[in-house]
Amino acid sequence: MLVSGDKIDQDLQAEKGKGASLKEQIVKWERKLAEQKTGGGTSQCSIKPWRYLLKNTFFMESKLHRATKCFNTTMTRNGELRDELKTMQVEKKQFLHVQSRLGKELHALRKDIGNLMAKCTEALNASVKCQERHRILMEQNSKDVAQFIKQSSSLEQDISRNCKFEVFLDIKDIVRNIPDTGDKVKRKQLDSKELAPQDFEDAIKKILEVTEEKDMDKLVRNFLQMEEHNFTLLKCVNYQQNEAETLRRQISQRCIEREMFVAEKQRQQDQHQALQVKVSIRQEAMEQQLAGFQMRVDFMEKLLDQLKEGVESLLQISCDSFEICPQLGSSDGVQDENIPEYLRKVENRVNELLSLQSFLYFQDNINSQWDMDSLSTIAGQLLGKTPTAVNLPSAAETPAPVADPDLVESVLLEAKEPVRRDDLLTLVNNRAQRKKKTD
Repeated sequence: MLVSGDKIDQDLQAEKGKGASLKEQIVKWERKLAEQKTGGGTSQCSIKPWRYLLKNTFFMESKLHRATKCFNTTMTRNGELRDELKTMQVEKKQFLHVQSRLGKELHALRKDIGNLMAKCTEALNASVKCQERHRILMEQNSKDVAQFIKQSSSLEQDISRNCKFEVFLDIKDIVRNIPDTGDKVKRKQLDSKELAPQDFEDAIKKILEVTEEKDMDKLVRNFLQMEEHNFTLLKCVNYQQNEAETLRRQISQRCIEREMFVAEKQRQQDQHQALQVKVSIRQEAMEQQLAGFQMRVDFMEKLLDQLKEGVESLLQISCDSFEICPQLGSSDGVQDENIPEYLRKVENRVNELLSLQSFLYFQDNINSQWDMDSLSTIAGQLLGKTPTAVNLPSAAETPAPVADPDLVESVLLEAKEPVRRDDLLTLVNNRAQRKKKTD
């Protein structure tokens, strides 16, 4: 675009130089006319050509002024078209930026969904582990209860037996402690006074008579054995009572643990249900958001496809794809990576065509006023903005006659296929040669 702008500026400077040279020639001829008028020797026949030359000079100046004005208008239109191309490039950059940002958001959403699914899986695994632990604890609790029932039944039997034995011992002790009233009086008397050795001997003899035992040592041994057996039974009863108390404490502890476990299980179930509800709500929101982003991605992809089709159509109109593809190093046509290169090529080609068209129009309409509607129509068809109403034959199918003055314009306006640069230069050279011959 910068090269085309420099070329147009050079053409403008050349046209200004031509205008300045024409003005200098006009001044020279005016001086010559003034000298001839002061000489007075000229005739009326010699003055008429100079008047005709002066009139022709004024006509040329007015036509040059109109041509300069029309050329400036064309350059303004060319600048507007350049601005439109720049706007299209900026919009394309914005589109690519939005597309990349949407791609990143889609990737982040997919990552969040994956993390959420992983958390759901972990929660499900934790719930399965809790259920398995609850089952194991229930089995252990049932075993402990069965063992406790068994031990408690055995302990109850032992306790009942010991209780019966104690009752028997108490009854026996009561029976032994119920002598006659005289014996009680004697015992009180014996207790109230100091016992002598003779008293002990009498008591021993009486015990031997009652028990019908003659051996004193054997009686003592039997008494010691009985006392030892009673003490052993007392220790056993105390031990069984302690064991029963320990089992009662363990059972109460297990019941408390069971209640705590049931409460913990209920809390985990409530938490799991709340987490499932939260996950379902979050998943629905994510799905809705994902659907919205998918619609935006589809819209952006359609827009990108339309942009590719537009670039391909511009290439078909302005350039030869067989020459452009090897230059860009891609044989697959317009892709996401080479769209800027294709747009630059199309822009350069459009600038060349517009400059060439404006130059040809200036050459052909130098003797008449310029028609801006025709220029805008030609520029629109070159840019692909104006659809073709009728099917016109292509430039290759309709050869124009050599004497046709509108050869280049007819080829550019009626061509359905892209005009190659070599063919266009050939047509322009032929047109320039015909203009030289006519001049």
